Amino acid sequence: MNALREQYLALEQFTYLNSCSSGLMSKDLLAFRRNLDEEYQLQGSNFRAGVYDKIKEIKSVAASIFGGHPERTALIPSCSHGINMVLDALANGQKVLHLPGDYPSIVWPFTSRNFVCTTLGTKGPEAYTLETLSAAIESQRIEILAVSAVQYSNGEIIPPATFRVLKDRFPGLLIIVDATQFLGIAPFHFHESGIDVFVASAFKWLCAGYGNGVLFLSEQMEQLLDSQLRGYNTYKQPRQEGTPTLGEYFEPGHQDLLAFQSLCFQIEQHQAIGFDNIQAQIRKVKTYAREMIATETPYAIITSEDPGVASGILSVDAPPPLVKQLNAQQVVCSYNRGLRLGIHFYNNEEDIDRLVGVMRAVTGN
Repeated sequence: MNALREQYLALEQFTYLNSCSSGLMSKDLLAFRRNLDEEYQLQGSNFRAGVYDKIKEIKSVAASIFGGHPERTALIPSCSHGINMVLDALANGQKVLHLPGDYPSIVWPFTSRNFVCTTLGTKGPEAYTLETLSAAIESQRIEILAVSAVQYSNGEIIPPATFRVLKDRFPGLLIIVDATQFLGIAPFHFHESGIDVFVASAFKWLCAGYGNGVLFLSEQMEQLLDSQLRGYNTYKQPRQEGTPTLGEYFEPGHQDLLAFQSLCFQIEQHQAIGFDNIQAQIRKVKTYAREMIATETPYAIITSEDPGVASGILSVDAPPPLVKQLNAQQVVCSYNRGLRLGIHFYNNEEDIDRLVGVMRAVTGN
């Protein structure tokens, strides 16, 4: 993994621990995108020749690697766009369960529509366990579980296996997952997951740049969604002839080839590295960070021990001024109810040593 660090020039400038806010762009992706822009500059409209076939191929790659079905896959500009488009196509009024403090983009689209929304009363690590979720779904007769796979504020994770068991226990339950803080950190197979709507932006852990994301829909959603979205791109000809795929109903307008070819490039790059290898590196460095911060600084770890799959986020109970001081010392991180560290495959133990050294220096330890 250390050899891959050479691909990321930002690591020469900073100790970068903020992939939970934005993943880094590699040299290879930059070169790939430059070539695409140069082709556009030189070719004009000819650059988009065969665009529908290119988009179809990108969807096939994403579906193949992540276990979706190409016809139930949509390429979207962001997670928020995807969730809102799906809810506009879904009959509302159902009872929805959210997690406390979850990301607004998985909560607000429901609360702004005619859904009956409730928030899980349990707080802390217990809120994300299979038994807690099962009990709430059963006792409250929940019809839709809408959650983030990884909590953006504290790094708590609901492993994919949990969704599979919930679907088996409650076959009528719709499971809608914001996977922006998950996709790219571990192996994932949508068809086996039990999830019905899986939506993610790709600028964080897939490191694909901005303006791209992916939406996977289960077979069950074929009967439940009635999208009113229409545009030329839905039918790909000037008459409403033929039957679009389910995914095409969520792609009404022209699509940004630079953005989505970047997405495809990064999915294949991650696949080449190996999602098992990515997860192992995240787990190793995160474990080291947990140990070093607990023993070498006065701050407590908020994020609980990872249940089988490690998220890339480690949250530390530290005040906002510390985060400002770290950034001033070129240790790039963020604050969200504590110091939030984003640890990816291009990070190593030396990054954590640098972090802890600055933490000790600014706190006088």
